[in-house]
Amino acid sequence: MDGIFQINDNQVVETAHHFFITICAVSGSGGMEVYMDKELLKVLAAREQRWEMRRSIVEKQQNCLITITLCVPLLYRTDEEFRILFLKLCNNFYKTLVFKGHQVCFENCIQGDDGPAVFISTETEAKEIKKICVEAEESIIGGRILDIDVMDRDGSPVGRGDIGLPPRKCFICENPAAICVSRRLHSANEISKCVMQLKKLIESNNEQFNKSPLPLIKDVYEEKDGISDDNQVKM
Repeated sequence: MDGIFQINDNQVVETAHHFFITICAVSGSGGMEVYMDKELLKVLAAREQRWEMRRSIVEKQQNCLITITLCVPLLYRTDEEFRILFLKLCNNFYKTLVFKGHQVCFENCIQGDDGPAVFISTETEAKEIKKICVEAEESIIGGRILDIDVMDRDGSPVGRGDIGLPPRKCFICENPAAICVSRRLHSANEISKCVMQLKKLIESNNEQFNKSPLPLIKDVYEEKDGISDDNQVKM
């Protein structure tokens, strides 16, 4: 993934913001014990499941696949209010694709330990659709909290570099996001403040989502008996 808080599902390691590696002093030994938090293991398992789902959809549909996730810290990715905002933004992005004349189809929605994800297949060529995804991340109101990935018909990820674009910028300082992540240039408070500002911006423009003739993904969720971790809703 191109976002500041996430990396590609197929990559093994997490970014610094996602590594909950706890260093504990071993009483009386003077040594140190390193272990991975159980929550991290759940997140890694959820990402592996999502990666396998992406590959499965591509293999079945023989089309390119768009995967949308939240590009915010885990605390917000699993928050109910952010889930609702996410679904509204996904709906807005879907409208953009339809209005531009692309043949698209909702494939699935999931909610797991790494937050929500929406899967959309398309007949549009991978590099072309990636350009549109990048534009959406940067132009849709609140699009900065979205991570919109593309997989081609062969199951290979298509990134910004594949279409001649530089890496995604950090939404705090405008430096390449990977640098800010690896060097931990921003404090948790600074990140939280920025995320909440984006949340307010999305909420202040909430009317645009309610004028859509297309059904919100949120409506599909509400037709069920609620959602739980890793629950899948076929679109």
